[in-house]
Amino acid sequence: MQMQVSAILYPMDSLVRRVPQAQRQQQALALLRIVVGVFVGYQGWLNLTDPNFSLNLASFFRSWAAQNPLFFYQDFLNYLAAPNAWLLGPLITYSQLFIGAGLVTGTLTRFNSLLLLFFTANAFLATQHTGMPVFGLSLFIMIMAWTLFWGDAGRHYGLDSLFLGSSRPARAAKKPTPLHRKTTVRKSKKPTKMALPPLTIAKRENKSDTKSKKQKTAKVTADSQKRLKDLASSLDKKVQSLTEDEDDTLTEEIPKGKTKHVRADEDFWS
Repeated sequence: MQMQVSAILYPMDSLVRRVPQAQRQQQALALLRIVVGVFVGYQGWLNLTDPNFSLNLASFFRSWAAQNPLFFYQDFLNYLAAPNAWLLGPLITYSQLFIGAGLVTGTLTRFNSLLLLFFTANAFLATQHTGMPVFGLSLFIMIMAWTLFWGDAGRHYGLDSLFLGSSRPARAAKKPTPLHRKTTVRKSKKPTKMALPPLTIAKRENKSDTKSKKQKTAKVTADSQKRLKDLASSLDKKVQSLTEDEDDTLTEEIPKGKTKHVRADEDFWS
């Protein structure tokens, strides 16, 4: 049994693997966008060709509001939607045509997806009590609209790629080299610096710190020695000037022709 299943699935698997995965995802989004656009555009075309669509829309709103369990949406259908059915009818019709054309051609895809999500959410709130087919269809369309918006489907095989640019597929991973092949290592011209261990780095920093401290102390001692020499020379000069002044004042002339000799211990006349 397993052999039969593999025999059936193997040709399909080989056919799928010929196309890269990123390209297959883009093609799937583009196909979903076109199908949703055709469905919405066809619904708008049916509403456009029906002359009684706007007239019947008011009765639809009132019938939906009669059994709607959401009280806030009952008021919306009775007091806002039903009286303005003549305006909402053409608005819904032309919006469906615009959304369908945009999705098929891939123009303003994100805007059209949000617009489709808004209209479908309103239809879901109005008709979610009518039965499972309508409930499931509205929910399914909302999920597809969000998928087109999130995937930015207009950039894949659409006109948005001309204005916004196409997203590039991811590059395929490189194949690993087999073991029997020798890998050649290219030598770099510039020598690579080996990283030093933290202990040697700390020792070098300590050596540099001690060298800088020694240089600073040597500068301080040299400056102090220069200052001491300058002070000693200035003191010697002052002492010499004082001694010269004392020698000049030792002898003074007296009017009678006598000289006065002055000593440090006694005074006498000669």
